[in-house]
Amino acid sequence: MTGVLTVGALLTSRCGSLDVHTLRYTLHTLLAVVGLVAAFLATEPSQGARRLVVSVLAVWALAAVWGHGRLLAEFVRDPPQDHNRALAQYLVDHDIRYGFADYWDAYSTVFWADEQVILTSTTVVFIKEYERLALEHLDEAVWIYREPCDGGTRVTEIHYMCGPEAPD
Repeated sequence: MTGVLTVGALLTSRCGSLDVHTLRYTLHTLLAVVGLVAAFLATEPSQGARRLVVSVLAVWALAAVWGHGRLLAEFVRDPPQDHNRALAQYLVDHDIRYGFADYWDAYSTVFWADEQVILTSTTVVFIKEYERLALEHLDEAVWIYREPCDGGTRVTEIHYMCGPEAPD
């Protein structure tokens, strides 16, 4: 059970990059709450108090399930746009093979393009080979930004393509 809760906490409580320090505190918080409730239920002599705690936890869990159910229904009814998939499709359709983008755009776009497009990160290099290839093809490499650039092209609602030369 602890393993299931730990995996659940890991998957639901992180935002952005996974960091050892925040992960440790997230897991400690979850395990501390579980431990406190388990200790209370094991040591509390009053059956009424134990029932009350279990009832409160059940209501809390139902509220969470209700909220998640509404979110899932909204997602199914009106799924969010996948801008990185659209960016990958645009680059593939226009035979653009190399470029530069921030870490998250580079990483996911290369994935969605099935490596038909090689983007290297302008922040943290995640694959050295991609960086080498992009640098070898500077004359044809594009730059992907999330804000307009001079002479750039808007390729998704949030992405702009500039280049092939690096903008000032």
